[in-house]
Amino acid sequence: MPFAIFFNLYGNFVGHIPASFNIFSYIYANQNLLVFMKKLLIYSLSLLAGALGANAQQLDVSPIPASSVQKMESTLESKYGANESFRIKRGVEQTAMLWRQSDGSTADFEQFVTDNFETNAVKLDALFGKLSRAFEILGGYNLRMTMDLKKPLDLDWGRVEGEEDDH
Repeated sequence: MPFAIFFNLYGNFVGHIPASFNIFSYIYANQNLLVFMKKLLIYSLSLLAGALGANAQQLDVSPIPASSVQKMESTLESKYGANESFRIKRGVEQTAMLWRQSDGSTADFEQFVTDNFETNAVKLDALFGKLSRAFEILGGYNLRMTMDLKKPLDLDWGRVEGEEDDH
């Protein structure tokens, strides 16, 4: 029985492995494959290290101090009451986490939080509707693209290029 392994574009296994197959004996019997796997491992690790190094350099930390976050939470709670404390705490902390130096100073952050905290139920519902629709469109388009890209694999449109013959 021939040994055939295929992976589709998404990394899903498509193929047949005999029940008596032992991956370790197969690798050592095929030294070319072992050399290839070593090179692939080294290349993958170097890409990973490069990506992690690039991300570490691009890491932009929020310039908002914890004292400013606490100040804004207490200011908004005193203005809007304890009923809104969960939304205030979450909103101020998330805004501080996403705030960057390019967005402005700590005073700009405090002004932004004070001006943009919304308690009007009608406006909150409208905002929720807009955001829900936007996320649904993004998710829907991503699903549509995934489905369209998988059509040659999922539908019988003939031979997929690069597929090896089983003989």
